[in-house]
Amino acid sequence: MVKFSMADWEVKRGKKYLTCSNDYRIREYSTDLAGCEADAEAEGATHIYWQKGEWRPAGTDWCHLYTACPDDDLREPAENGWTYYKDAANGWTIKSFRTCSEEERIEKVNVEFEACKTEAESLGAIHIYWQASWQRPVHTTPLCHIYGTCNGGTLRTPAENGVNMRLH
Repeated sequence: MVKFSMADWEVKRGKKYLTCSNDYRIREYSTDLAGCEADAEAEGATHIYWQKGEWRPAGTDWCHLYTACPDDDLREPAENGWTYYKDAANGWTIKSFRTCSEEERIEKVNVEFEACKTEAESLGAIHIYWQASWQRPVHTTPLCHIYGTCNGGTLRTPAENGVNMRLH
């Protein structure tokens, strides 16, 4: 499992990204990520939308629990956050419903996470969409998409899940 706490690369978030529809929300409340994950387990939630306090006007961490999250029934959240889903083998994992457009992609290569970051940096790119091999059910290799830009107005829905990251 990839840890997403790199000092130089951070998981992207943004208002143009999607999350689960409110039709499937169990409840929402203030708690840290660990509390959100534990409560999701206890309540049988399949998805979480979690927001750090610094991303919200109220300044408090916020957790949304969902019973389901169909790809054809999503919403654009009012505030930044990350959507997580429960992967049986890998635990709570960040889910991306959108990523940068294919026109903005400068390279696509089958490499592991660290090599993906290194390749992006060597190309002067600051946006990647990385897919672990276990996130690509039809394939046996990871896939690294490297983007020169990532215009929020031209996002696309990828065929398989992965993680949007930005060099900070």
